[in-house]
Amino acid sequence: MTPYVSRFVSEDNLKLFYAIKKVINDLPDVDLGSDNSGKSIVLSCHMLARAVAKVWNLQYEDGLFSGFSHSWVKTPDEKFVIDCYPVGIIGGPILVDASNFLSPANFLYNPTSSEKVTKDLDFESVEFKKSVLMLEKIIGDISRETH
Repeated sequence: MTPYVSRFVSEDNLKLFYAIKKVINDLPDVDLGSDNSGKSIVLSCHMLARAVAKVWNLQYEDGLFSGFSHSWVKTPDEKFVIDCYPVGIIGGPILVDASNFLSPANFLYNPTSSEKVTKDLDFESVEFKKSVLMLEKIIGDISRETH
């Protein structure tokens, strides 16, 4: 079955999405270590979006997904959201149309400042930045292996 929305997706955006999807689906469980208090660092959508954005030279956005703290990336033409780690969903990444004001993305994905996104995660912390760098390396390595 070919999804209806696929008729609006450019070949370049589709190739990009499938490349990201392949790499994320091949991503092993990653041990990101522990924070200063000894608590295990859990991979988050915020880390993954930043790492994917860096590897593919895309823009990430922080915001809310249906009211929940979230981060995602956008296609270069900004017509589609690539949600690398959808909130409360098994499966993904997903590609969501954001090309017009009636698109579901405009109701689900609401960009806002990173300060408003989360109160319990410090995007400027050494642990967060280290985790993103670790993910960038792993994702970059997997991406190069699959090409």
